[in-house]
Amino acid sequence: MEVNNLAPTASPSADLQNSEAPFPTQETLQGTNATAQQNDETAATPPSVLERNTSAESDTIEPKLDPDAIEELKPPLVPEVVEREESYSESEADSDREQGTPSRKFRSGRRSKVGRWIVRMCRCRGSCFSDIFSGIGIGGLVVGGIAIALAPLVLYAVYLYYFNYATIYPGSKVAYDVYKNQSTGTAFGFFYWFTATLVATYLVVLLSACSENMDDNNCAQWPLGLLILFCLSLPYWLRFPIFNHTYNNVWQNQCNDWDIRAVLSGLDYSDYVWTLPSQIVNITLTMAKTDVNFTINRRPLSPLVYDMILQSNAAEFYSNITYDVGNLQILADGLNANYIIDPNLNFPTLGLSLADPSIPWIRPDYYTCWPTSVNIVHDHIGVLQTVTLNPNDCTQMLVCGTASSELSNFQIVLGLTAVSQFQYGVCCTSGSNQVSFAGEAPEG
Repeated sequence: MEVNNLAPTASPSADLQNSEAPFPTQETLQGTNATAQQNDETAATPPSVLERNTSAESDTIEPKLDPDAIEELKPPLVPEVVEREESYSESEADSDREQGTPSRKFRSGRRSKVGRWIVRMCRCRGSCFSDIFSGIGIGGLVVGGIAIALAPLVLYAVYLYYFNYATIYPGSKVAYDVYKNQSTGTAFGFFYWFTATLVATYLVVLLSACSENMDDNNCAQWPLGLLILFCLSLPYWLRFPIFNHTYNNVWQNQCNDWDIRAVLSGLDYSDYVWTLPSQIVNITLTMAKTDVNFTINRRPLSPLVYDMILQSNAAEFYSNITYDVGNLQILADGLNANYIIDPNLNFPTLGLSLADPSIPWIRPDYYTCWPTSVNIVHDHIGVLQTVTLNPNDCTQMLVCGTASSELSNFQIVLGLTAVSQFQYGVCCTSGSNQVSFAGEAPEG
């Protein structure tokens, strides 16, 4: 029997064992899969995002992310989120990062433009003010700067004007509001002198800043020093020359646009107390370049009854008008009228009333003397208006009036105004001996 001499055949297991690429184990497969997954992720990332660390001290490759690229990869915000983030400024983000809070805070609701501007102002630091005000423009900033610089001067001028006006025109609404009581008058005076001090300080600081650029030996420093002293005192005395000029001008010319100019001259305290004359007021009336004179006489046996007597030859006037201030009655030839004084002066039977009933015609409750304030109209036509007192004599009052058809009404109201002026003249010259006319008769 022939036996074939065949070489032995290697088994499959032996071939696998002797192979250069042995079969991978479970651990090897897991490592291979992780490496492949990492390679896939790396390949999917844009090259601009990854920065490889080639340091010799480390064999591993760490991806370093660029912040700008991260922002590009972030998904877009939905519209509601975008609206809520509109008011989130760079300064807010810096503040959040310093405090360790998240770099993005969502607001509940959407702020208005004014609200966002206020938020930026409250959180502003450093140079961000230039960004906020850049939208205003150079012109707006210049106008705003001028307004702020002139604010003390304007405030002082306003107080000066109304202080003078209230004193020159005691029967005006301004005077009544300023001197409504002692507290309001004191407060107004205080704020006037406060603004004067503010302006004086402002002017001195301004001039001092100009003097800093001068040399020590500059001969202009002496005049500048005198100018500084002048400006320091200017707000304190400026009111008085303006006041005197305006006051005299009003006394001389205020009635130029009226038909009648009348001056009521009463008694001072000394003449009244020591002589007790029956003639208490002289009235000089100028109409169409003609002077007409009246007197107001007080009846000795009836101290609350006064007579207005015509002293000139003028047929268009009543020759005698009697005022019974106790019974609020006016009597004359063909005239029997009544008037009321509460709540204010009014002549219902004559159709005469005050132009502004909110201004009291007399002020017996005021803490000191106050001149009468009468501004009578008839069918919206001005009949008589008290203007001011003589700048040098408080017993004299200037009154303007209308002639023609209102001449008789003017004379009726003028007599009652003269009686009130007599009472004020005695009071304003009494000094500490205040005189009251609220009782049955004047008190000495």
